[in-house]
Amino acid sequence: TEKKVLEVNVDPGMKHGDAITFRGEGDQLPDTVPGDIIIIVEQKEHPVFKRRGADLFMEHKLNITEALCGHLMTITHLDGRVLLASTPPGHVIKPGDMKVIDGEGMPDRHAAVGKGRLIIQYDVVFPEDGSLSPVAIQVLLKHLPPREPLPNIPREELDEVLLVAAGTVPSGEAQDEDDEEHHHHPRGVQCAQQ
Repeated sequence: TEKKVLEVNVDPGMKHGDAITFRGEGDQLPDTVPGDIIIIVEQKEHPVFKRRGADLFMEHKLNITEALCGHLMTITHLDGRVLLASTPPGHVIKPGDMKVIDGEGMPDRHAAVGKGRLIIQYDVVFPEDGSLSPVAIQVLLKHLPPREPLPNIPREELDEVLLVAAGTVPSGEAQDEDDEEHHHHPRGVQCAQQ
């Protein structure tokens, strides 16, 4: 059997599952028409970008200062270029917000327009619980919008409760629940048996 080397050109913008066909390059037997060789493109996962059609999607974390005061970020693109992206001071980014850079996605083979978009979804990282000093809190209160006022209900008519992180139990209560599960202590009034 004769060996032949085929050069495979993957066109810009090809996506997972696209086929490249070499007509008549398959096995050749006497008195038969040679078959085709079909190569299926398999797209590799990328650590930063996810592909959605011609668009590229990425996530980016910013701290609260960047989210409130504007930010600069560099993005190393698939082709090696480094993009400098920014939001202007005073442009607030909320958790889950998305920003778009037109023309920085993947080439679109089937459209007259060149490339898709690069879509950035933001995750805003807040300071750790208890990390702000009383002075820092006062500075923030001076510059941020005021807190929502409480309804006009006398304080003595309110039941004060403590907010805790979901999925946590304040110490003391965990022990009580554990005791209930394992020791089954009777509680309250019980019916007498007759």
